[in-house]
Amino acid sequence: NVTCTHPPVRCHSAHPVLVRARFHMGVPVAAETILPAHLGGLPTWCQVRVAPEGDMARKGEHDVLVALNPATWMNDLKGVQPGAAVIHDATYSRAGVREDVFYYPVPFNQLAKTRISNDKLRKQLLNMLYVGVVARLLDIPLEAVEHGLRRHFHTKPKAVAVNLETVQVGMEYRDENLTKQDRYRLQPMTGKTEGLVLMEGNQAVALGCLMGGCTVASWYPITPSSSVCEYLGTYADRFRVDEKTG
Repeated sequence: NVTCTHPPVRCHSAHPVLVRARFHMGVPVAAETILPAHLGGLPTWCQVRVAPEGDMARKGEHDVLVALNPATWMNDLKGVQPGAAVIHDATYSRAGVREDVFYYPVPFNQLAKTRISNDKLRKQLLNMLYVGVVARLLDIPLEAVEHGLRRHFHTKPKAVAVNLETVQVGMEYRDENLTKQDRYRLQPMTGKTEGLVLMEGNQAVALGCLMGGCTVASWYPITPSSSVCEYLGTYADRFRVDEKTG
């Protein structure tokens, strides 16, 4: 069970890229993003359950934690099991923290400032640094991560290269500065995901609405809003527009 905790509105693309990378390796995955329904914004938790049996339910304790929100740092630590891998920003205090887990401190902000040259995209790309660190720690190959990027940014192919470069920065930092201590690794599998399609639950709902004959949809787009209607609009444009009349 891999859990990432983010500051408000910071989950962005990293979570789905890692999910798709794992799925590309033939490993069954079940992902969930927990968005607290508060107007002011609260931390976001992204969780991925990886199991060869294809278990869908979330586990209680976390095996791998990526802690990117200082406000929940100490509380997030309480939810990991002994022997867990904890990837965290190097600026977080470890005074009085648990001694039964393995820590991997990473200076994410410093790396972003020194290694990401695009000022406009630096904040958005910062999360891709942890994708590289996680991938290296769990033995997720670069090829699988690149596949995840291409699938996630299929409508923005130019974004793949800059995101992949940032992922490689995270990978390089892990190789040069972090020694593997925990026991968690991912291995490619066969016979588990062949012939299956990876999709979000909201995508499935939108397709169900479309196939069920839905012609009108209304919603209040407030944070955190559901993506059901956005998907429904996209699918309707593709499959519901009459070719003759437009």
